[in-house]
Amino acid sequence: MPGNHLYVRFLSRGSTFARRAVVVVVAFAIGVSNLRLYSPIDGPAEMASTETHLNFIRNELNGGLGPEMQQLFPEGYFFSYVLYGLARVEAGLGVPANTDGRAAALTEARWALEQLDSPQGRAPFEASLKPSYGAFYVGWLNYLRAGIVHLQPEPEDSELRELEDACEEILVAVFGTGGATLPRNDVSPFLQSYPGQAWPVDMYPAMVSVQACAEYIDPAYRESIDVWLDEVDQLTDPAYGLVGHRVEPFEEHPRATSQTLILRFLAELDPARAEAAYQRYREEFVVTRLGLPAVQEHPSAIEAGGDVDSGPLFMRVSASATVVGVSAAQVNGDARTAAAIRQTGEAFGVPLHLPGGRRYVGGVFPLGDLFVIWSSSAQLWFQPERPPIDAGPSWWWRLPTHGLSLAAGVSVWFWVWPGFRRRYRIIYSRVRRLAARQSG
Repeated sequence: MPGNHLYVRFLSRGSTFARRAVVVVVAFAIGVSNLRLYSPIDGPAEMASTETHLNFIRNELNGGLGPEMQQLFPEGYFFSYVLYGLARVEAGLGVPANTDGRAAALTEARWALEQLDSPQGRAPFEASLKPSYGAFYVGWLNYLRAGIVHLQPEPEDSELRELEDACEEILVAVFGTGGATLPRNDVSPFLQSYPGQAWPVDMYPAMVSVQACAEYIDPAYRESIDVWLDEVDQLTDPAYGLVGHRVEPFEEHPRATSQTLILRFLAELDPARAEAAYQRYREEFVVTRLGLPAVQEHPSAIEAGGDVDSGPLFMRVSASATVVGVSAAQVNGDARTAAAIRQTGEAFGVPLHLPGGRRYVGGVFPLGDLFVIWSSSAQLWFQPERPPIDAGPSWWWRLPTHGLSLAAGVSVWFWVWPGFRRRYRIIYSRVRRLAARQSG
């Protein structure tokens, strides 16, 4: 019937319109992603973007982000506040002292410290450990204190005393009352974060806080750092020359999740050691996947999966290690790698500027945004800036992504336009018949 015929034609045209709308949307998304691979990552615009990003995180914290993250993993509450405070410190260091921007950063960092130095902040940790509440809690907390002190041209006496008291507690737990003396073969330089559980990485922010004591209180604190580093040298994994991921209740090979953090902090403690360790880290962990720079969780010779530390792995790559790898690259002079990873994040992280602040992937996982902000703003506090190293992706590192994007676009176009598909099938069948005749 004529009515049915018109209805079928309407559906056909509607289907064609829908397919073409899809190809327009896909082409736009692919084009934007490819353009974002060239995003500027420095300058006033980036600083303003970081500020709006931090405003989004502050709103999320006010809305209960900390307790929400605590339900996902043991340090969820703690990381939510400590990374926010540290990100505020890094942002504050980017503006001149004695300005409103520096004062605002200091206020926010102090607020974050208050949330951590509280019963709720200490709740997941064991008070009986040495130092009290364990290496993770005390180390990161005192590292934030060090940042707050570093933000001030003239630090508050009370905050200096709190910093020093925590440093003393850390050093007594490491060395005992006898001071920093060698050898101490019966005592590990890696203190426990939970009863019977110790991760070397947890000690590094603690020792950077001791470095702050050496800078602001007494240079003699540097002796304890040197002794501690000498002991750590005796415990590196002989196969890789790097510190292992875990030492209690079992020893584990080096992994990128911890190495990226270790290298950020080691650059503050000893530039020469950091330079050598960063070179080994690059050899084992920094890779490219489909042309894009990334960080794989395990050394190439080890086949293993992901866990709560690394998150799920894709092609052996850990998203969290890759994000934090930006900070390790920046403070160790590997600017090209840091920039390429950041631009990759801009291309595929779907950054959105919405009311309430900037966020990635619609703000579905704000803690991930916090790691991005803190890593991207990494800078050295107590050591001079590293000279650039000759490493990182080549100038053409984006080309494989551009090629894959073009192939994806052509595939979608092929799906949308039926006329093109019919002509392709006609040409293909003719070629096959011609080939059959020649072979016959």
